[in-house]
Formats: sequence, C-alpha cells, structure tokens
Amino acid sequence: MILALPARLLVAGCALQASGDELIPNGSIEGREPWRPWPSVQEEGVILSFDPSEGAQAPGSLHIESNDPSPWGVAWGVKVELPSERPTRLVLAANVRARGFAEGTRAQVLAVIPAQGPPFPSTKVIGEDTDWRLTRVVFDVPEGVERVQVLAQLIGVGHVWFDDLSLKATDEEPSEVAHPGWDWGTVPEEAARWEALARKAASEIPWLFDGKAARERAAREGKPILVYLRSTDDWAGLASMQTTLEGRDTSLMDNGYAKDLLFRAGPLSEPEVSALLTERFVPVCLTYHLGASSSSTDTPPGWSVSGMEGARLWASANEGGRAPGCLAIEIAEPADPRQFIAATWIQYVKWTGEGPVTLRLAARLRTADLLLYSGAHVQVQCLIDHKDVAYGDLPGVRRDTNWAAQGTSWAIQETTFEVPEGVDTLVLLASLDRPGRVWFDDLEIARPGVEGNLLLNGTLDRLESEAASFGLDVSQLTTPAVVAFAPDGTRVAHLHRIGTLSDDLLFRWLCDVLAEVTPDEPVPEYLADDSGLRRALAHLRLGEWSSALAVLKPLGEDASERARFWRGWCLYRQGLHRAARAEWEALVGDTTYGRKAAACLLPQGPRLLEAATFRAWPETDGRQTQSEGAVSSFDPNRSIGALLELQRSEGSFGAHLGLGGYGWNENPAITALAIDALRAWESHSVPDLASEMDAACERAQAWLVGWAGEDRSPRVSTGAFNNPYVFRTLLAAGEQEAAALMVQHVLATQFVNGAWGHYGSNSPASFITALNIIALLRASDAGLEVPVASIESGLDALEAMRQEGGLFPYTTEYDYKRMTTAHGSIARDSLCERALLEGGRGSVEALESALARYWRHAHNLREPTKRDHYHDANGYGSHYFFFAHRNAIDAARAYAGEEATNRTLHLARELVLAAQEGDGTFMDAFLLGRAYGTAQALLVFADD
Repeated sequence: MILALPARLLVAGCALQASGDELIPNGSIEGREPWRPWPSVQEEGVILSFDPSEGAQAPGSLHIESNDPSPWGVAWGVKVELPSERPTRLVLAANVRARGFAEGTRAQVLAVIPAQGPPFPSTKVIGEDTDWRLTRVVFDVPEGVERVQVLAQLIGVGHVWFDDLSLKATDEEPSEVAHPGWDWGTVPEEAARWEALARKAASEIPWLFDGKAARERAAREGKPILVYLRSTDDWAGLASMQTTLEGRDTSLMDNGYAKDLLFRAGPLSEPEVSALLTERFVPVCLTYHLGASSSSTDTPPGWSVSGMEGARLWASANEGGRAPGCLAIEIAEPADPRQFIAATWIQYVKWTGEGPVTLRLAARLRTADLLLYSGAHVQVQCLIDHKDVAYGDLPGVRRDTNWAAQGTSWAIQETTFEVPEGVDTLVLLASLDRPGRVWFDDLEIARPGVEGNLLLNGTLDRLESEAASFGLDVSQLTTPAVVAFAPDGTRVAHLHRIGTLSDDLLFRWLCDVLAEVTPDEPVPEYLADDSGLRRALAHLRLGEWSSALAVLKPLGEDASERARFWRGWCLYRQGLHRAARAEWEALVGDTTYGRKAAACLLPQGPRLLEAATFRAWPETDGRQTQSEGAVSSFDPNRSIGALLELQRSEGSFGAHLGLGGYGWNENPAITALAIDALRAWESHSVPDLASEMDAACERAQAWLVGWAGEDRSPRVSTGAFNNPYVFRTLLAAGEQEAAALMVQHVLATQFVNGAWGHYGSNSPASFITALNIIALLRASDAGLEVPVASIESGLDALEAMRQEGGLFPYTTEYDYKRMTTAHGSIARDSLCERALLEGGRGSVEALESALARYWRHAHNLREPTKRDHYHDANGYGSHYFFFAHRNAIDAARAYAGEEATNRTLHLARELVLAAQEGDGTFMDAFLLGRAYGTAQALLVFADD
C-alpha cells in the first residue's frame, strides 16, 4: 500500500524535533560522504547509491535497491563520536520513503552501540510502501560509550530512501521497545547498571594479572598458584582483559568473555570457592586472544599469526636489533614451484584518534636465503568497518641484505602515512611471501615527534605470553580453565572443557589439589552461614527446589544475601520467574550476591541461569579434568528434569546467549527439539514428571505458534535453519495453520538456484538444503500446498553439491576443501543422502557408504566441542557433535537395514553417553547451551 498524504501534512511529518546539537555528519544527505555501505561487500542484486533527485525536504538522499533478501540486510552506515560531555539520552530520527516492498521486507534506522550486543535501539520499522515518513526512537546511552554507529538498513526486496537523519541529545521519555522472546519484556533502564555489576563478578578474589609476581609470591608464602585462564575474540578489548577483571572494552557477546563472565558469576563467586582461592592459593588471572594461538607455540603478547602450510613463524629470544627479541618467519621451498606460500605476523590497533592525521611507521628487518621472487614486507592497513581505506608501507625487501649502506644488519626503516577520517582500526602486517627467512624487530606506529608506540610489545622485549611463561599450551586448554601449580612452579592439575558450571565440582577439585600440595594442612569443608541455610543448601544440592524454598522463606527479609539469592533461584527453577526477578532486583548491588543477582537479570548477554547448576556433583575415582564423563549410566528422568528447568518464562528453550538473539539465533529450533524430546519420553517417565512435561510442551508449542506467525522477514536470523525444525514439530502437534505458515517461510528462504543457506544465494549450504527439502516433502505428504518445482529445484541443487566420493560440502561458496573429506563431512553426508532418497533421488548404497564413514570417524567428533575455535584440523565445528549423531540415526532408521541401524544406534549412544555432564545435561558448543544438547541426547536415546 502506498501512503498518500496532503503536501502540508507531509511537510509537517518530515520535521524533526529534538533538542541538543546535531551529532550525525551530513545527516541532511547533500552527498554520500562520510556514509559507507555496510557490509562493505554486497550481494549480487544489491545497489547502494546517493540519489541527488529524491529528498524529504530538499533533494538528496541515500538509496538502497535490493533484489536479494539477505539474511543480514544491507545498510548505509556512519560512525558518530559523542561529545566530551556524554549525553545520557539520545533521539534518533530519519525520514524514509519505500517502494516495491515485497512481503516481509522492512526498513529501519539503528544505533549500534559498541560493547553491547543486539537488539540495538531502532526506529519504528517501515514494512510497506510509503511516501516520506518520519520514524524515530529515544534511547538511553550506556555509561562509558564514546561513539555509536548509525545504520540506515533495508532487509528484503525493494527500494528505500533515507533522508534527514538526526541524532541529538534529548530529555524525552525513552521509547517502549518490546523484544519478543525476552524473559523480562522491554529492556529495563537498570540494564547498564546490571551489566557493570555483573562484570565485577568474582572481584572479591585478589587476582593478580602478572605471572612473574604470582610465582614470586607463591615461593615467598609457600602457597600453590591457581591460574584462571580465559580468552577473548576481541583484539580491541584484549588489553583491558589482561589488566582488569571486568574487561570493560570487551562485548558481553564476545564468545570468550561470555564464558568467562558465566564462570566468574557462577562457581568462582561462591563464598567457599572464593575463600579457598583467597586464603589458600595465589590466584592469577590470564587472558589470551583466540587468534593468537598457533599449532606450534604460543605467540608473544599482542601478536597473532597467519600462514599457510609450509611456513614457520616463531619468536626468537636470541636475535634482535637494539636488543635480543624479534619475530621471525621461515618458508621452505615447496616441491611444486608454482605453489604460492606466505605468512604474516599481525597486530590490531584500536584507533580512536581524529582524522586525517599523519603517523610514522618504522621497523628493523634482516633477511636471508630469499629466492628471486621472495619478498619481506611491513605494512599498515587503515580500516573502516573492516574495509581497507588507506595503507602505509615500508619498502619491500626482495634480496638478502645486511643493509650494508647503513653499516648494520638491523638498520631502522621508516615512512609516514595518512590515516583518513573515520578509521577505527589499524592493522600491522609483517610478512614474508615465498621462500626465505626474515626477522622483524622494533616495530612502531607513532605520531611524529610524540613519544609512545601504538603497538603493544612492538619492541619484542616480551617474547612470551603469560600463559606460555607457565608452560601452558592454550591450543590444548578449552577456556574457561583453571590450572594449579605447586609453590615451586610444578604443574599439579588442570580442569577445563567445562560445560555445566558447578561450584561443587570446582570446590572438590581445589580441595584435591590442596590435599596433594599441602597435605599437612586440613582440607576445608563446604560450610553455610547458619543451620537454616545449611539445610536449604542440602536440598539445593539434590535439586529439591520446593523443599529448599520452604526452608528459605521463613528467614524473612532480614535473611542473608546468600539466602535471598537462592530464594530467587528456587523460584526460577519452579517456573515462578516474575517472583524470582523481584527477589533479585531487590538484591542487586556491589556485593558478592548482588553481582550474581545482576548476572541473572541481564536482559542480553550470557545466561547464568542456563549455564550454572547447584546440584551435587557425582563422586568419581580420581581428580576430574573436565565436567563430563562423571556419570556412566543414562537416567532419562534426571535429564528430563534438568531440561524442564531450562524453559524460559515465555515458553521457549534457548542458548546461553541473550534472549534477544545474537548473530544466529537458534532458539526456535532448540525449542522445537525440546518439545520433540519431551514428547518422545512422555509415556516412559514417572507420572508426576509426565504432567510437568505436558505443561512444558504446551507452553513451548504456544511460543512456536507465535513465532511462526510473526510479521518478520523470513531470512532474519537463522530462519533457513530454524524453519524445518519448527515446521516438523508443529505438524506433529496438529497445528495445521501454523505449520502451513512455516511452509511459506521455508519457501520464502529458498534461493533462486534451488538451495538454502545461512547467507546469500552464493553460499548454499548442503545440510540446510537437505533439512528444508525434507520439510517440504513432509508438508506435501500432509496435504499442505507445496510447489513441486520448489522440491525438484532443491533436489537438483543438493545433487549438484555432492563431491567426489559422495561427500557434501558445508557450502560451495568458499574454499571448504579441508572440511569436505571422508572424516570432515560425516555430520552432513547421511542427512543429505536421506533427503535425496526421500525425494526419489540418490541410492541406499550411497547412504550406507555415508554411514560407514560415520562409523569410522565418529570418535573424532567430541574433541573440538566446547571450544571457541570454529573448526578444528579435521574440519569439525564445536556444534557438530549431536547434529552428526542424530542425522546418522535418522537416516539409518529410514533406509538402512537392521544391522546397520543397530550399529549406528550403539555407536551414537556410546559416544553421547560419554559426554554426559554431572547434572544429567549434555552440551557440545558451550554457548549453544545445555537445552540444545540435552534435548538432542534424549532423542538419541529415545525409541523410534
């Protein structure tokens, strides 16, 4: 519908009213500068341009045309620096014109706030054709925010124009912005305070951040050292995490930080654990960047590596320019002279300075054994939103040289370069391409005439990271991890690969360490504040929430903070979420349990309630090194009870990340899987549990029906992954109308080439294509309207993806050869062969070959789980484990013989059982969560 308004009303509607000074540069759009396309690389069929003829009040606007409904959308973006006197509240507004909007298309303007995950403040969504229309939002600015990025975004097919974009300080009331699926509804004003307090979790422990100081103190006091090892994906936030506990510059949604915060707010914040660390250990907190770990050695502080096979990168303590210590690269001559090999030392620098500005780049180099076309280079890239906009280069070195002209083998090389306005990141690259050797030292980025190196450890005087100085190979430890050392520095024990966060497990582990290292001192017991709380904690250890609450309630409002916190926990575990929230809101403050309460209340960010448990951990022989494997039998009622406790207030089940969704939001698929698991075991459980299971399924089913009917772009988030799971569950539940809506979502996410995928049409994914084909076939069998052409084109696309040997790639867009191998494809192959068979293509022989590869390689699926690294050397992701086992079982049951099916079931159940957590839950990818893994495990053990 095109909205037609009288001219006088159009002019009135276009007027932007706000107090304060305008913060957006060129918001009136008199040209395209300084606006930039986002993302920098566009899908085919997407055009971003400046339109000099169209405008709201005067000609000139930003135009987006899209013929490909990208799942992320496309946008014009600009970075806005906030004034030194930070405004506490802003109004964001724009005039928007829309034409040719397809169903589900939407346009909006967002304020993206650093160190805060989505959903971000957004103007009212435009979802239909309209003449110029004013859209705005008023929002509070979190403390410490220095800049925001404004995105004028289009998601879907159509044309949109943006004009008169404005961002100003205001004293208006904040807009009521609902976020469906969140426990607490709208984002509360206290959210920023809760985050700040949660970041301080476990701050009652006197952490050191210097390994040398920790070793000296341990030797002096005769205490063992407890190294708490954590990680981050964020180069910009690394420095603050290496020197503070809070990590203020790192986003809550950063994978490593999210796990870190959950562990600190969970086990490390319990008084008995923190007392042990404070009184009996020397506690040191070390942080490394995930990109800084290589297969051979830990890298120096501040540096990461990038290189192909055939290149060696190392830090030399003996070589150096003015002093020993440098970075080195060696590339051997390949057997095939046509093969190109390159390797690079990298450092990212967060740039917050003004622009344009001139900077100095300097380095010392030495080379040896270079071949004719080999070259050593030092370069700085200037980035705006990950896009190169300018460079600074030292002259390349393409021959062996001792810099004879300067009379020294380590002469300084330097140049200057310009940093344009708007740059947010500088990237230093010290590289060698083709065979030879090179050494780099005294690397520097600085302002001319101003002391201070923007590079961390640019002189290479600190060659070892703190982790390496303790002899810790970070590639072999899954964070969060704790490692104990005797006072003399001897390594005693480690605990890592932690899934379910249990203070009981950690406390016992610490006591075992103390018993070994200091056998003459008594090992402490787990104590409570008073007898009433002691009785309550005993019930909590057994998961008896109502009994624990009965003990805690009479303690009254004057009860200890600990009792009040666990009262909230018991209420939440019984499904009384609003009462739990009220308990915690009253408790929030800068105390141990005030910070834990804040971590429970976070409306976005890591989910303590879904990651932590207070149940007693099973006794095991010997000291545990991980949280799984403590239980060798499967008790479905125990796992079902744990799954029921993870249901959210609005009925959904989800991952450990924020309820508003972050990146790919798999909550609908997880909710569908939870319903499937509970229904599969409903007739086999005890009567009391069966009634709870039925009630939980009804609530979750209602949530899925609502999700199916949401007015949304079908490709927003992981629609193509969620849709087939949600469809299958709704169809089985008899929700014909909602199932029919899901069929439309499935059809809407199909690419023109017949495939489906997470990203654009250039990136079809075999497993997602297979899931959606099976959904459409089920829909057709159920009598729902499905175009035959959609099924056939999907089958054509899937057949075309099959590689030599019957292997199916993750996607055909990028070079995924290392994942498309006999071992790397086992999570996908049986699913894809099953989809082809169900569509009348493929063969049983091909499916049996896929199952044979699964039998041969399935034992390797477990190792990469719980890691932040996306894929391991075999091409396995941390999230493949349950997915692979379920696919193999379902395919075998559908088409393989009895012997092959039994062999598949036996192997899958053996491997899944070995992965059971001590509380009866299951997990593969840490942030994907316990609800997903537990539902999948229950389905693996369920009868057909």
